[in-house]
Amino acid sequence: MLPADLVLMFKAFITMEGMGRSLDPDFDMAGEAAPVLESVLRRHYSPLNVARRMQDGLVQTLRLLGGLPDDLSRLLRRARRGRIEVHVDIKELHEVSLRVDKAASRLTLGIVTAALIIGSAIVLNVQSGDQAFGLPLLGLLGFIGAAIGGVWLLISIWRSGRG
Repeated sequence: MLPADLVLMFKAFITMEGMGRSLDPDFDMAGEAAPVLESVLRRHYSPLNVARRMQDGLVQTLRLLGGLPDDLSRLLRRARRGRIEVHVDIKELHEVSLRVDKAASRLTLGIVTAALIIGSAIVLNVQSGDQAFGLPLLGLLGFIGAAIGGVWLLISIWRSGRG
């Protein structure tokens, strides 16, 4: 797989080639770009630049190696005492936590709605107590509560764009 920057460079190259040819049919983008590219590569890989990059890398390595004995002895002392701490910083943990809370709330509402439907269906089969419209009032209220909970759940899912 090619790096994104390289893909964009190729795309720009092809676009310029097309524009150049539309203005001048004899235009050769590769021929025009070759001297510039050669100059850039010569500068980048010149002995002076290569030596400078190597020197920078060597200085960084020497700094790292210079502090290594102290760091290792400190680490070993803490390990012997059982005091090594690991800190993990998970980005967007708060957002994930909010999503889990939201999903748990929806799941709870769904379970309560299902329980109301089942309970109300059982109560509707019992012919005792107060009645409304020829049905036991408690069963009817349970179905109304289940309908409200179900509508609330559907609206919540629809608003979040996950439905």
